[in-house]
Parts: sequence; structure tokens; C-alpha cells
Amino acid sequence: MPYVLAAIVLVVLGFAVWWFLKDRSPGAGEPATKSERSDFTRLLKQETDFHVHGSTARVTFDVPASAGDDDMMRDLMLKQGYEALRRKRTQGLPIENIESLEVYGMRDGSARLVATMPIDEAPPPLPEEHRDEHDAPAIVHHDPLAALTAIEPSAPPAISTGPGRDDLPPLGVDLRLPSSIDSAIRAKGVDPATAPASVLCGALLEHAGYLLSPQAKAGTFLATGRGGTSYVSFVDHAPGSYPELAESAIDQFMYGFISARADRGFLFSDKFGPYAVYAKEKREPRIRFITRERMQAFVDSIAMG
Repeated sequence: MPYVLAAIVLVVLGFAVWWFLKDRSPGAGEPATKSERSDFTRLLKQETDFHVHGSTARVTFDVPASAGDDDMMRDLMLKQGYEALRRKRTQGLPIENIESLEVYGMRDGSARLVATMPIDEAPPPLPEEHRDEHDAPAIVHHDPLAALTAIEPSAPPAISTGPGRDDLPPLGVDLRLPSSIDSAIRAKGVDPATAPASVLCGALLEHAGYLLSPQAKAGTFLATGRGGTSYVSFVDHAPGSYPELAESAIDQFMYGFISARADRGFLFSDKFGPYAVYAKEKREPRIRFITRERMQAFVDSIAMG
């Protein structure tokens, strides 16, 4: 009889422990774990609630509010929130007098404010890559490189050639990497803060799901995966050299792209882009020069996947 009572007590205690742990799970109110935050962008494809309060649009996503602690993730939530507002306007809703945007995540089963932004500071609409035929975010395999070619080419800003411009810092110093991407890159043995541009960009492409196949010329690859084949060239800044991409490097890239017969072409460099790259892109819309001032857009495109 004592053994039966002991067994009953153990069963009751075990059930009580299970019930306590169940209520303490992230889904029941605890902040999401790092692994859950790493792919939360998938949940940003569609908002769970949209309403207007006065002159403020409030957009809620079914993601942990703690994700907003990461600057990169907060920016992505604002971009997707603005896209939700833009989509509601195209659907004919009378919401033209909106002055600010608020985005919310979830905590303890309730919506919690993550970030706010004046509409006059809103980001541009997302590329068509992120929309489906109904003008809503598409649930598709995101192709970061295709998204870059979908963006209208813009002339790079003029750069200063005064003292100190030849000593460019490592590319990673100027980039904001989401914690999930930063961790994945470091797991490959790459320190974003010190790695050469070719190593860092190569690791980012592999993280995004591309397979890089080396070509005959050093620093050139064919990238496959996520749709299409891309000719990729890496040009690193050498200490003491001119900080702007040289015309000879541009011409070599163009020749390599034509010879490779790839669907698209991308030159990645931690140097700045001269005006000549803008002219090349206007003439050949399948190519993009991802130079230093454009590199954050490349990271953002990967993060959207």
C-alpha cells in the first residue's frame, strides 16, 4: 500500500511540474529565444491587425516584442508596417491623413509597442519581389540578389578625397547586422568587424542560400540558388589605395559578366562607387555594383528573407 501511495504522489508532482513549465514557455508570454528571433521575419509577411487611431496607423505583427530590441529587426518591422499602410491605401481605404506609424509585437498575449515613426520619414515601398498579384506580401522564397536588381539604380554620392579617405575601415564597421545573421557569420569563422569585404560578402551570400562556384579569374564566382545564376566579383580595398572603385575594375567586371552568360551580375566592394557605375547600370539593368554606400541595402535584403 505505501508503494501505491508513493507512486500516486510522484504522478501528481510530475503533472504539476509539467503544467508549470508549460505556462512558462515562450509561447505563453516569455520573450522569444534567440533561435525563434532568427527567423521571425517570416512572420512579417502579413500583419495580424491594422487599425487607425486619430492620425496614427497601428500595425501589429505576430512576432515577439523583444525582437524590437535589435535595431535591425526594429527597422524591418517599421518597413513592413509602412508597406501594410501603403497596401491599405491602394485598396481604397480612407486613410490619407495619417501622420505617424506605430508597429507592435506580442508579449504575454497582448500587443506591445515596438517602434514609432513619422510618416514623412517613412522608407520607400518594398520592391515588387515582396508582393504578390494581390499587392500583398508574397509567401515566396526570397531572392536577395533579385531584389537588388529590382531597385531603381541611383547615382552614388560624391565622396571626399581629403586626408584619411585612403584608410577605409573594415566594411563590417559600417554595417548593421541582425543578431541572427551576425551569429551565423561568426559560426562560419568570419568576424564581421575585421573580415575583408570579399570574405564577409561571400559569407553573407552563403548564409542567404547561394552556392558560390569559383571561376578562372581570382575573386570571381558563379552564384546559384534562390532562382537564376549570378556572376559575382569581389574587389577588396587595399590599404593606401584610392577609396573609389577604379574604372579598370569596372571594365573587368563587365567583361567577366558578358563572358559568363549569367542571368545577373554583381560586383561587391568595400570601396565607394564612382558615377560610372550608375551609367553602367542604366545601360545594363541586369547588373549592380554593391559598393560601400550600398552594402547596407544588401544586408537588409538578406534579412528580409
